[in-house]
Amino acid sequence: RLQTLDAPFIIIIRLHYLTCHDAYLLLRHSLAIPKLLYLLRTSPCFLSSSLKIYDDELRAMICSSFNIQLVESDPSWTQSTLPVHHGRLGIQSAGELALSAFLASAAASSNLACLILPANMQQP
Repeated sequence: RLQTLDAPFIIIIRLHYLTCHDAYLLLRHSLAIPKLLYLLRTSPCFLSSSLKIYDDELRAMICSSFNIQLVESDPSWTQSTLPVHHGRLGIQSAGELALSAFLASAAASSNLACLILPANMQQP
């Protein structure tokens, strides 16, 4: 595993000492995607294979913490990534979120980039 992936999972391993509901809230609101969102928005990491490793580790931690079976190829993992108001877990996949987060950030900052760049470097 990559060393950069180890730190969040040390915290996730410690979730076993909490009640399931408390562990779920911490995982969903602060430990899973919110920690990665800045990186996903500011770098083209959607090209990286590390996101698959991150998603696999996250899924394994969810399975062990909540005593549920989620297999990548099974629709249960896809369904669990749906929002909570649809009755699902609401844990987002970094691999599926990376491209849209990067493109949204690039589109939002395009006007500022045009103001900063000289006219000869701008695309028509």
